Amino acid sequence: MKPYVVVESSFRAFLTPGELQWIKLYWDLGIDFAVGGLGANRSSLVVMTPLREPQSPTRTAFTAYVVDGKESNEWPSDSIAGALSSYPEFGLSERADSPGSPPQRDFVTLRGMGAVGVGARVLLDGVPFNDPFGGWVPWAEVPRDGLARVEVVPGGGATAWGQGALGGVVQFFTLPPSGELVLKPGSLTENGPLDPALTKQIVVGTGQVTAEAGSFGTREVEFFASQPTSEGVLQVLGNTYSTDGYPLVSPQQRGPIDDAAGNRHEWLEARWRQLVGKKIVLTVTVRGSEETHGEGTPYQQGSSSGRFASVALASHPSADFTWNGVVYVQDGQSSDTFSSVNAARTAETPVMKQFAEPETSFGASWSGAWREAGGSSTSAGADYHYVRGDAREDFAFDDGAFARGLVAGGEQGDFGAFVLRDQGLAWGLRAVFGARLDAWDEAGGHQRETDLISGGLPDSVRFATQSGTEFSPTIGLVWRPAEDLRMHVNGQQAFSRPTLGELYQPYGQDAIVTEANPRLGTERNTSVEAGAEYTFHFGADQSKKSPNTYYRSPIFASGKLVVAATVFSNDLRDAIGNLNLAPGTGGYPVFGALPAGYVAQQLINLDRSRIQGATGSVQWSPNSAFSTYVFVVFNDATIDHVGIAPGLAGKQVAGVSRQSYAVAARWRASEKLTIRASMRALGPKFVDDENTLRLGEAVIADVGAYYSVSKHAELFLAVDNFANDRIDTSRSANGVFYIGSPRLAHGGLRLSW
Repeated sequence: MKPYVVVESSFRAFLTPGELQWIKLYWDLGIDFAVGGLGANRSSLVVMTPLREPQSPTRTAFTAYVVDGKESNEWPSDSIAGALSSYPEFGLSERADSPGSPPQRDFVTLRGMGAVGVGARVLLDGVPFNDPFGGWVPWAEVPRDGLARVEVVPGGGATAWGQGALGGVVQFFTLPPSGELVLKPGSLTENGPLDPALTKQIVVGTGQVTAEAGSFGTREVEFFASQPTSEGVLQVLGNTYSTDGYPLVSPQQRGPIDDAAGNRHEWLEARWRQLVGKKIVLTVTVRGSEETHGEGTPYQQGSSSGRFASVALASHPSADFTWNGVVYVQDGQSSDTFSSVNAARTAETPVMKQFAEPETSFGASWSGAWREAGGSSTSAGADYHYVRGDAREDFAFDDGAFARGLVAGGEQGDFGAFVLRDQGLAWGLRAVFGARLDAWDEAGGHQRETDLISGGLPDSVRFATQSGTEFSPTIGLVWRPAEDLRMHVNGQQAFSRPTLGELYQPYGQDAIVTEANPRLGTERNTSVEAGAEYTFHFGADQSKKSPNTYYRSPIFASGKLVVAATVFSNDLRDAIGNLNLAPGTGGYPVFGALPAGYVAQQLINLDRSRIQGATGSVQWSPNSAFSTYVFVVFNDATIDHVGIAPGLAGKQVAGVSRQSYAVAARWRASEKLTIRASMRALGPKFVDDENTLRLGEAVIADVGAYYSVSKHAELFLAVDNFANDRIDTSRSANGVFYIGSPRLAHGGLRLSW
């Protein structure tokens, strides 16, 4: 029996075209779905990221993890980044999410790609989410309570999304501005008395608010609310967070200068959606954010702010064609300070003051999908992105003042167009193939130094305009010879241009100072993967229909075991790495003389390197109350050849562990109580490509309990790093270890309506 589909024109304004596409897809596939206050896209039964159109995960030729927004709220971790880290193929450059971690250090790594440089494209509702200047990810601005779903596609999506998708794509979808369709007693006449025997459909507002507190003075309030009107829907989302933090240096090495690294941020977003005519939905979004953070000593502080606006148009789905487009603009500002600390850790000396980093970017994209009766489809589109920014810094501190200033930056633009075909073949076989062509250019590159004492200009360099084109093809096959067996193989080529920060902005971190490199070349990756997945069922199938609602929950087996394995290989050309610099008679090029024990690096292109390995997982659900999984990743990341530094050949790529493991379990102890636990084991890795700074193993265990007080209220309590294990996140050349969060207990109340 087909599920109920809402077709009332008055309600279509409250569902995004993407949701309506999914509803149409569910209808075509005979899949049950839910339409309610949190939207149809709560389901994890489709994935959009690889092709920019909805697919069933069982029909995609790429590895894809789809995390339901409600499920992400039940992970014990204090952040969405920590929740995603439960999948070992997903990683963070800081190794572990931490309350005091500055956002400028938060990069995504997928299968070890992006440990240095930007290895993954991160999107929020189809718009680039990486910082335009530096490439880092502003995790604090991801609306965890207002999150509908997350899709992680390691090793795929480059043809659909282009520049930056070197190691894959991560995409967040927020809950759409929507009301909830409910039945209420009606009347025979407009002003007549209510008659319980009659019902009428109305749309009411929805929302949720979460208040949370925890260790280290952690406090957070997050909310979202949608209110339907006669013209459309207004949605408001927001978050305010603060923590006193903890000292970043390991306890055995701390000195009087080390203090807690606090962090405070807030953001507010408003969205308006309405029908334009009868077949187009307009969505307008504006967002603003502010953030401040400490980095473990009195001098080292930072802040950032940003503003964002977008206008999106999308069609209602038809039997054969749907489309969507968006135009967006954003600007931002950030500042940071960096110091050197003496061996006794009793005093610090300023090294650099980045007092401003203004950036502006804008872009647009359009994509359409043509669907055929047999299930085959073609998607095509184009997008453009432009960014301009500067890093403005003072350095060379001497005799109580900075002696030199630096202004460095430029502008980048990229235009790309793609076409992808998803073709059904015989015998349960499907093929996907397509190509993308990007044209990029960089202009206005400059580094201008100033003598702050005399006011002179001792050095000024302008870099020549650069441009180029990149071809990003993909091909894949997925075969389902039986309902419970899926096998897939794919290959793609991806590219990533260095960010403006990598080209022009020197920076410091943990007694390691890094010089930018205006001559960095384009990173390219040719990747292949092959995998298989089999589902064993045992017990009788069950289904559940909720009374007085327009949905049935998905049909599920009372017991199942899913076994999966994947092998992958990445052949990287000119991946961004780092090389230790030997000081000359005048010191380092930008920072000048450095204290003993400090190391200066420069970003370079590694001519050729390889990242290859395998993943395996087992998911077991003996019944609807309990489920668990075990996930393992083996990764061999090796530098093959570097012409300017032959000694790097054979070294392990910085930031990549050879093996990682994860175990997680969910137990619904009663109708009201749910308990979740997870454990991640991270293997050793090196901080630098020369393999001189090694970090040992780390084990992170989290546990949480969630108690439903009523239909609209939930209490929760969670503990991150339950065993209080020491998590080394970085290491300086003078032997100082920097650590992730100690045990963090946090809990609160979640209310919904």
